[in-house]
Amino acid sequence: MFDRNPQVDIVHTWTALVDEQNRPTGRILTSEAEGFIWKEIVQENTVSGATVMVRRRCFEEMGGFIPRGKYPVDVEDWEMWIRLATRYTFAAVREPLYRYRQHSGNSSKTGTP
Repeated sequence: MFDRNPQVDIVHTWTALVDEQNRPTGRILTSEAEGFIWKEIVQENTVSGATVMVRRRCFEEMGGFIPRGKYPVDVEDWEMWIRLATRYTFAAVREPLYRYRQHSGNSSKTGTP
């Protein structure tokens, strides 16, 4: 995606949910968020942090993630996507390239990685 689209700064992909035995549940978390997505992402985190690739210069220019525990909930990824979305373009790979295993020990019970 980066090689074919030099104007793209951040790439994310869809997520396939699997059960405790790594079997597909049939559920796929999708996002069509592309381009300058600040208005969209500030309302809802539509980008799964585990699937994101960011050009190094974006982190160098914007700084890194906020320290864990600075906010009352874990929002480090979302806060970073919002900051990046103020200046950089996103692109979506519209296929599940990441598998998220759901089990009783998951910290997220909502099905959202």
